[in-house]
Amino acid sequence: MFTRKRMYSPVVGRPIGLTSHAPRCLQGAFWLGMVVFVFTQVPAARAQTVCPPASSDAFAFASTQKQTTSLQLEPQGQNSHRLRWPQVPALTDSGLLFLNLRSEGTSAPMVRLTHAQTTSVQTLNPGAAGTRAINVSAFAGLQANDEIAITLTNATLTSSSATLIVFANRLPLTRPLLVVAPHPDDAEIAAFGLYADRKTTVVTVTAGNAGEFNYCQTEPDPAAHYRLKGELRAIDSVTVPWQGGVSVFRAFNLGYFDGRLKAMFDAPKEPAKELFVDNDDVWPYRRMNQAALLPIARRKATWSNLVADLRAVLRKVRPAIVVAPDPRLDHHKDHQMTTVALWQALQATNSRPVILLYSNHAEADRFPWGGSGEDMPPVPWCGPPLQALGFYAHPLDAALRKRKLLALESMHDLRLPPAGQYDFHAAADDRCQTRPGLPLAEDTYLRRAVRTHEVFLTTDKPGLQALVQGFLQ
Repeated sequence: MFTRKRMYSPVVGRPIGLTSHAPRCLQGAFWLGMVVFVFTQVPAARAQTVCPPASSDAFAFASTQKQTTSLQLEPQGQNSHRLRWPQVPALTDSGLLFLNLRSEGTSAPMVRLTHAQTTSVQTLNPGAAGTRAINVSAFAGLQANDEIAITLTNATLTSSSATLIVFANRLPLTRPLLVVAPHPDDAEIAAFGLYADRKTTVVTVTAGNAGEFNYCQTEPDPAAHYRLKGELRAIDSVTVPWQGGVSVFRAFNLGYFDGRLKAMFDAPKEPAKELFVDNDDVWPYRRMNQAALLPIARRKATWSNLVADLRAVLRKVRPAIVVAPDPRLDHHKDHQMTTVALWQALQATNSRPVILLYSNHAEADRFPWGGSGEDMPPVPWCGPPLQALGFYAHPLDAALRKRKLLALESMHDLRLPPAGQYDFHAAADDRCQTRPGLPLAEDTYLRRAVRTHEVFLTTDKPGLQALVQGFLQ
């Protein structure tokens, strides 16, 4: 099955494997060279990749703006229960309900919560068993003793005891917001609903000039193909945010290279070259910007320059909120190293923003499960309790979900490539085997990202420092 970004390896963002539709040139010496690169140059990611189904979610929230309540669920029939909402603090905006459950059968478990006209549906991973965190932010405004009906499909509760944690985050959403994205489309996948129609700046670290051979029918030469792909995706990264009210003058692509951030980190002053092009200068992609956030000039692709660029952005934007990947939950190496670079940049500024952490690559790129339009639970975590200040779920109404879907569909790398949509009637080329009519893969972000909430773990500057230092150990 043809896939794009979602099938990136957790190591460097390369496709996990070639399919029958993959270009044949990549199945020979060219691809073999990339396999050697992956296993000799880049160590395994430290983040988890897939939690065993029979594992429990565990979090340690340090926020003083939270309330934890132990509850007893009242049975209402087979796999149906009732929850009475407790008295919660004013301005509560988000909540997690920890249920103890066990899957039944081989189908994915589903939890449905309903109060009056509000319904939240969340699908869990097949075989799920143990304590699971369910996002109940849709009900944050309920009054004490209001009732929520809970129905489980393909699962049963193993205990009537449950724990509710609610959060009054009080986020400064009217003040400047900075979204830091490792690749074009990451900002939209994680936070389009959050950043839309706000005082937002979107900064994308790389041009996205790696990944699959999407445009082979248009440009079969690998070096020319990946230069074209990087240019297309760099343009996407600064134009698509306009669909969320963020103009091209508040969006900027730094032009660094997809799959190269770890190599840059390992040798901070040594320029890194693109994976497929003999080039170590970010200018070919940075020139696609319209904004004057940073100079549009030649600049070597070094870690030191990347950190300096992010430091300059922080000083210019002065964000009250920064949105970035969580290196513990997101298994993509570029995502992890983007947050490391952000942390280093923050250390050299007086900025003390609220930090919202997202994950676009979790559970082998299958999370979240279920259909588009469902709600989103937090990313599963297996191991010692995951440290964070709190949890924030940003609501997306139907109109905003439509806008997000169309923004994602506007990204070249998230939809089918041209040869998957049209027959170009081009001369046969052994390197280009895709044909129209291919379906989108099950792991498409058009399914996974358009949900009734966008979810984040919250932290602050000291918390980010502790998180990154722990990650790097």
